Amino acid sequence: MNRVSILVPIYNVGNYIERCAVSLFEQTYKDIEYIFVDDKGTDSSIELLKTVIARYPERADDVKIIDHVVNRGLAVARNTAIDNAAGDFIIHVDSDDFIEKDLVERCVSCQKSTSADIVLFGFNHLLSDRSYVELQEVPDSKEEYINRLILRETAVCVCGAMYKKSLYLDNGINAIEGLNMGEDYVTKPRLAYFADKIVSLNVPLYNYVHYNESSYTNTCNAKTVENLYRALEILTAFFAERGDRTYSESLLKADTLQTILLIKLWGSTKSKKSVLDLISRHIKHDMKISQTSMLNRLLIFFAKYKMVFCLRLIVNIGLKVKHILK
Repeated sequence: MNRVSILVPIYNVGNYIERCAVSLFEQTYKDIEYIFVDDKGTDSSIELLKTVIARYPERADDVKIIDHVVNRGLAVARNTAIDNAAGDFIIHVDSDDFIEKDLVERCVSCQKSTSADIVLFGFNHLLSDRSYVELQEVPDSKEEYINRLILRETAVCVCGAMYKKSLYLDNGINAIEGLNMGEDYVTKPRLAYFADKIVSLNVPLYNYVHYNESSYTNTCNAKTVENLYRALEILTAFFAERGDRTYSESLLKADTLQTILLIKLWGSTKSKKSVLDLISRHIKHDMKISQTSMLNRLLIFFAKYKMVFCLRLIVNIGLKVKHILK
């Protein structure tokens, strides 16, 4: 049996941790190690977790709760978990999400039959008023898969896969400290770059919760903007250091798409105008605007000239139309 380490950072998830932990402890696969990192939240998440552990005494010896002395952020919490993992493979689970009972068993079975370094699986995205499924397809070439990651045309969330732990250790891959928004975007392409084989289970096994308003993905502030642009810079530098120009075109296009993504995020939240000012500074003359839609060109135009009312109006109309079409 291959031992699997499930890694879970915990920070102020009192409303979600019980459901998450139950889904982990009721896995059909037996050889699992659970590593929870207490990133020093201010609620009762850890106490609630311990009550769930008590309900599963057969799993208790395989549980580690590692304390951070102070809050250090998601990226460091992920690194702490990896550093303490003893398994051959690792799976990241965010503590406000939950997984299907056979996720680990399916991943291990797939890995054994394919000798894959990374086994991807699908998401069931849960919003406050609806849900939708996202599967992760793997193209014929690894290069095309990495291009899709860079362009966010496939899921960049690190929670969507089981990884051979040696991919991290042998290649010195860590989440970047302080980069809490965009740490997935930096990490997953680098892991894929060093993987010999990537396969996908075309089944939604991970339940991704989007209605936790305090999560990193539901915020748009100056830190969010700085993190996402820094993530793209780090990824660009990663390939440049290796003299690999395979992904240069995708990285340039990703810069434009990321700006559009941030404009939409800003427009759909109650963010300050100063954050829009920060985004607009990244609007360049040589951006690949011609390759995007007319709607996105309008968003860039409104953001460039700080037309706040028009920007919020068009973003929210777009969200409503998308909701209806879903």
